[in-house]
Amino acid sequence: MYTDTQERESSVSSNGEESAQNNLNGINILLVEDNDLNMEIAEFYLSDRGAMIEKAWNGQEALDKFTSSAPNTYDIILMDIMMPVMDGLETCRKIRTSNHPEGKNIPIIAMTAQVSQECMDKCQLAGMNGHLTKPVTSEKLIKTIMEFTI
Repeated sequence: MYTDTQERESSVSSNGEESAQNNLNGINILLVEDNDLNMEIAEFYLSDRGAMIEKAWNGQEALDKFTSSAPNTYDIILMDIMMPVMDGLETCRKIRTSNHPEGKNIPIIAMTAQVSQECMDKCQLAGMNGHLTKPVTSEKLIKTIMEFTI
């Protein structure tokens, strides 16, 4: 399943309130982002809801962390597309073809400022399950994670 989260954004309540259902306690996330500010914002949104975050600053670091992890270490991967060392698309392809028992099935969500259909198609072809457009709001981020993990 591939999801463009822009389509679901209208389902957020009109007054911006978030229900207690939006709790991420027990969700383990590999957050892959090379920009300090974007990493800090996403980490704040997620940890504020109880998620456990492990950070990677480029695709190679994310690949190394994922492939050396025990099964069930991560519930979802949130990944920037444009990063140094290895970009998010290549990282996703390598995760999908790795020997890790969860490599083919772990949800991988792109986080990018690119909104073109071409970008979304590339994400899907690389094996990503969804696409979040930056700047990411806490509501979109949490709803997307819940959709793929709960």
